[in-house]
Amino acid sequence: MEGITLYLNKQLDQMLLLLEKLVNIDSGTGFVEGINRIGGILANELYQIGFESEIYPSPNGNNLVMKKKGKCSASVLLLGHIDTVFPVGTVGKRPFKIQGNRAYGPGVADMKSGLVSIVYALRAIYALKPEMLSNFTILLNVDEEIGSPTSRSLIESIAKISKAVFVLEPARPNGALVIARKGAARYVLKIKGKAAHAGVDPEAGRSAVEELAHKIIRFHKLNNHANDITVNVGTIMGGVAANIVADFAKAEIDVRFRTNDEYLKAKEELNSIVREMHVFGTQSELCEIFYRPPMVCNQVSEGLLEIARQAGLELGLELKATFTGGFSDGNLTAALGVPTIDGMGPVGGGFHSDTEYLDIDTFTERTALLALTLLKITTD
Repeated sequence: MEGITLYLNKQLDQMLLLLEKLVNIDSGTGFVEGINRIGGILANELYQIGFESEIYPSPNGNNLVMKKKGKCSASVLLLGHIDTVFPVGTVGKRPFKIQGNRAYGPGVADMKSGLVSIVYALRAIYALKPEMLSNFTILLNVDEEIGSPTSRSLIESIAKISKAVFVLEPARPNGALVIARKGAARYVLKIKGKAAHAGVDPEAGRSAVEELAHKIIRFHKLNNHANDITVNVGTIMGGVAANIVADFAKAEIDVRFRTNDEYLKAKEELNSIVREMHVFGTQSELCEIFYRPPMVCNQVSEGLLEIARQAGLELGLELKATFTGGFSDGNLTAALGVPTIDGMGPVGGGFHSDTEYLDIDTFTERTALLALTLLKITTD
């Protein structure tokens, strides 16, 4: 523990320089040039301590799997994503900066500081026990912010042969690890109506917008915060002009849930509402376009959490565990029954906003936590 802490405290300046380099490269989902540049930088950093990279191309950039030469299977998987939610040009408007004990910039906490933590946790292990590095596999994907549509199968295939998974999403503001997350489903509702002149013969029309309005009210009545089910109609569109009865309407709906049973119940209730017709002659169709299973804490994850907590105590940290409504790739690995701990990255806040920050005081601290936890799980 002392060796890890001493090593990382000496590396803080280098960690911040690497973080600045990563943050100052636009890497919004789909910006392949920036995403691949970052992947190349990280692959080179890990190559220096013996990790070789396998590239899995996708329309959103190169997913990377890195492990020691000759290693046939994964033991412990370190999971992170390169993409951010910020469009090209964001870096030019607000590049990396440090004010006081915080660093700012697009993706600084979610999750470029977590990527740096992976590099330096493994560098710390390399400096102390280089033979242990063969126990770890790193997977960096490029489309987590849109639900990992092209990397999901890759994540699941490697997770299935892993002893445990650590996800380097940022820790909560109080330093808590994440052991449970809501699942999510997204739907598109399309409604067909019949156009007519709104002033001359409105009775000949069938308003798709009116039908949508009825359904939106019903959808939002499904919210049950006591059971942690949330339903949100996030976007709507429809019609052509104010003087034409709308013959088309569309809405996008987000549903969150803690268990798969809650998901199935909410799905049936949504479909029941869609089947009801309020404006005669309209037709409604609901399509599920995305599903992410909930991350449910179980006994195997509790065991992994205890190892992390013991590592934390040795570092002077009293770690708490929490539940959050947002999802991550940890949902995918936990759903396979693989022990998964999320929020292993440094502490940050303001995610997905122009106030996103990293708490620099936690940078080496959380990296040391990762390194020590990795050593404990592979030597127990």
